[in-house]
Amino acid sequence: MPRPLPIHFRPLAEADLRLLCTWRAEPEVARWYGKALDLAKIEAKYRPRIEGREPVESFVIEVDARPVGHVQRYRLTAFPKYALRTGVSDRAVGMDLYVGEQDVRGRGLGTRVIEQFAAMCFENFPLAPLIVAGPDPSNLRSIRAFERAGFQYQRTIPAADGEGPEHVVVRTR
Repeated sequence: MPRPLPIHFRPLAEADLRLLCTWRAEPEVARWYGKALDLAKIEAKYRPRIEGREPVESFVIEVDARPVGHVQRYRLTAFPKYALRTGVSDRAVGMDLYVGEQDVRGRGLGTRVIEQFAAMCFENFPLAPLIVAGPDPSNLRSIRAFERAGFQYQRTIPAADGEGPEHVVVRTR
């Protein structure tokens, strides 16, 4: 059996914004991550993150040096209403991701990304008691990937603040 290709996370850069546009236009990504955004909206949303002016850190997922998706993390202390909705510690770290390249989906990559990114979050945030994610309750592929990566179901929260419902999963240290 061949060894899995290495996964790396590099900070999102200005040069990646067109790629995010392409990925967000992918039907499978748009279905779960929100409608496709044009370049101006992508720039408005992600440039403050790139410049460190927002509490969300965005990364490009690379497999064997090929960009294949996007992952982000944030401290729940920066989003107290969301922390309250999820019912988890506000010292937790939240994460979201999508695999943008269609040809690498459905091969276990999501689980490996979640495992490695969660480990990186725990390493970078040693006081965080857990990591939380909230895939759409209908996104069974994502939910299963989080479960295989050691996350456990907490609760389903209803839609609020323009966001859809979430199947809240957590992974403790």
